[in-house]
Amino acid sequence: MRGKFPDAADTGMPQSFALKLTPGADRNAVIASVRMLPGVATVVDRACFARSAVERLLHGYAPCHT
Repeated sequence: MRGKFPDAADTGMPQSFALKLTPGADRNAVIASVRMLPGVATVVDRACFARSAVERLLHGYAPCHT
């Protein structure tokens, strides 16, 4: 994945943006790669966040860890 994402400082990218992954994409690989980019402070996996919220409400725990 290295080299597929531009350096945010070099391109003037917005402070916040979202990636839409194709079905079957390795979410964990994308998250790990994006976290390593210069200027990236936070990465949120919305699908995991939503599942975790439901699990917390229903069962009192959040199973999703990336």
